[in-house]
Amino acid sequence: MKEKLLALDSTRLEQFVRAWVKSKSIYFEVQSFRGTGDRGRDVVGFLTKERHEGDWDNYQCKQYNSSLPTATGILEVGKILYYSF
Repeated sequence: MKEKLLALDSTRLEQFVRAWVKSKSIYFEVQSFRGTGDRGRDVVGFLTKERHEGDWDNYQCKQYNSSLPTATGILEVGKILYYSF
């Protein structure tokens, strides 16, 4: 299974993650965000109708060909933290 996930391109990976998140019954709504301006969100599972004003889970869909440099990892986590507050 791991090899199949690693073989997915970025679009198919996001589609897979979105379908997986939608299969969870805890979410009121699931939405995908794409491209520049996604504010570090690829797939979001909203737990309430208040959407971003309520509780929500963020699923970041990234794949790299090699180990992630620390600076890049910090930048990605920083985007999520910055825009979620």
